[in-house]
Amino acid sequence: MKKILSIYYKPKIGGFNKRLHMTYEALAQNGWEVHYLSLAEFPVKHENLYFHRIPILFNKKENLLFWANFYLASVFSLLYLNLRISADLLIVFGPDYSSISLPAKLFKKTKLVLFTWGDHFQSLLKAEKGLKKNVVLLIYRAFRYLGFRFSDINIFNSSSMSKKVKKNFRFKIRRSHILPSNIAIPQVKDREKALESIKREFHIGENPFLILTVGRLHPIKNLEFLLKIFSRADALLNKDNLFLFIVGDDPLTGKKEREKLESLCRALDLNNVVLTGYVKDVDIYFAAADVFIITSKTEGAPDALLEAIGYNIPCFGSDIPEIREILRDNNLLFSLDEEGIEKAASLTAKVYSDNNILTHIKSLISEERKRFSFDWKNRLCDIINQETQ
Repeated sequence: MKKILSIYYKPKIGGFNKRLHMTYEALAQNGWEVHYLSLAEFPVKHENLYFHRIPILFNKKENLLFWANFYLASVFSLLYLNLRISADLLIVFGPDYSSISLPAKLFKKTKLVLFTWGDHFQSLLKAEKGLKKNVVLLIYRAFRYLGFRFSDINIFNSSSMSKKVKKNFRFKIRRSHILPSNIAIPQVKDREKALESIKREFHIGENPFLILTVGRLHPIKNLEFLLKIFSRADALLNKDNLFLFIVGDDPLTGKKEREKLESLCRALDLNNVVLTGYVKDVDIYFAAADVFIITSKTEGAPDALLEAIGYNIPCFGSDIPEIREILRDNNLLFSLDEEGIEKAASLTAKVYSDNNILTHIKSLISEERKRFSFDWKNRLCDIINQETQ
């Protein structure tokens, strides 16, 4: 049985970690023996999946001392485990993990597969200030260079991400593949039941029109811009049944972002905005939503957008490369400026009031749904099997 060795900090929420879990599960189901190092066991079970705990001394606070300890322990743990099991492949998510895998790769001449699912150090950087920001930036640059320089196989979640990475380096990126996220089968099929559940929980009246976004409470999600869109749509329609649901949280930036959003709601006199916080099962919100809007400044893999498309919800998004790859019609995209606020608000108002517009937009979304309806696990295993023949 062929062996895979991997590493990741610990289980988290979000689309990125969902793909990480799916990767481990797919490879284990495909007959690979998968060993992974982490601080905690992942919520994925299989007889071919083996968890190994990273031994660290400082685990109570995630400060610079903690991270120095984590990365140092990870380097030696990976090297030791690879010397012990002689893995056929090292598979990691992110150039930082690719960098700390280098001793394990070089000592055993093991092929290194790097998944790039977004710029996670850049998003972390936006949450830091002062000296800590400079230290993080220095580490980030070193990890990016080493991670991409020495990886043997690169798997990107989008063509735009692949182009962005290749543009940033003078050296040639080695063998690469594009593996976009797919659309999962909708789990909640009864819209009326889902809507009734939300109405009861949040004490909403009859016939609500729900605008939805799902994601982390983080500056890169640009949620203040979304509030301005909602405010403008509210003014255009002048209806009491218009609601905006922001579903999600973030352990690092959530509290500060919530305070900013609540403050802006008061400034704009918005009463029908609901910040749900972390929700384990978001399908009920997708099933009940009338419109989905994503306002991100940058994206890795917008899984929430794909989930909304899976429910055939009218979707509008910021005009950035990662979203443009999914929503190909320019009518569904808006710029991140005052003109964009007006366009997104106008589109929302038209979906509310014009059935012909609603039908047309749903037909556009239905076309995108066909493109992203495929077996992601099988496609991943095809790539790995192809590279190891």
